[in-house]
Amino acid sequence: MKLFTSALLAACANAETERFMTQAFTNCEHSHLATANTDVGGATCPKNKVIRVMAATYGRNDDNTCNGGNTYASWPECALDVSDHAAADCDGKRSCDYNANNSEIVDPCFGITKFTKVLYKCENAADVDDQVKNSVSCEWASQGNHNRQISCDAGKVIEIQNSWYGRQDADTCNGRELTNYSHSVPEGGCQRDSTSYLADRCDGKRACSIKMTNADIGDPCYGVTKYSNVDFKCINECNVLDAQPVFQEGSEVECKTRKNGNKKCIATCPDAKRATRKNVWTCDRSDPQWVEAKQCV
Repeated sequence: MKLFTSALLAACANAETERFMTQAFTNCEHSHLATANTDVGGATCPKNKVIRVMAATYGRNDDNTCNGGNTYASWPECALDVSDHAAADCDGKRSCDYNANNSEIVDPCFGITKFTKVLYKCENAADVDDQVKNSVSCEWASQGNHNRQISCDAGKVIEIQNSWYGRQDADTCNGRELTNYSHSVPEGGCQRDSTSYLADRCDGKRACSIKMTNADIGDPCYGVTKYSNVDFKCINECNVLDAQPVFQEGSEVECKTRKNGNKKCIATCPDAKRATRKNVWTCDRSDPQWVEAKQCV
């Protein structure tokens, strides 16, 4: 009995270890094409673990996956790397069901049924928290996904790290047909910084559209199709200021911070004094630069 118990415990320990090794899921371009040999579905991690995408592809690199029960010998091998897209949707979340499509990603093989395959690990949340994610939204629907949303899990909110609007290469958001219009990239590319614009729109929210147009930012390169390129983090909800600081008499600054469940945010300035209202601090400091840290400790 003792040997059986030891073997059982060892088996359980091995199974638990395997849960945190690289895993995979697949989603078919068309759900009715799923077959018994296709592990269709998203990723789910156990409590206190979150997803980190290791690699992701969109296209077709075998004959059997998502073939609707039919086997074909003439599939061309075509697959695009969509790791950044999958990571932007899934990293740092406990569950995710990412599925690429031709409206988001350029079609790697027109007329061929495709599938998305994602390799991921379940890791400690702290190991993924500081990761910067990247996401892209096209200017026009004909180029690809032109209204992309970025989002964070419960208890996390968006913090924009960097953002620009323009074009830096010919492949991103080039649509199904690779036209000269989309390819006409000026030497060195063209871009206009949009970090402040998007931060005002998205910082502190759980979900936000990153779509931008010439009307929002101005046209950095007339006659060239463009896209928004955004780097962002998902940070603890209490790490973002609710509003710009209110300047008061004597150069005092009133800082309003978000609540994160039952946790209390502590002000970042070393000479902070607790005010009578919950989660509000006043700081005796003539230079308010400290507020840009946006960090609770």
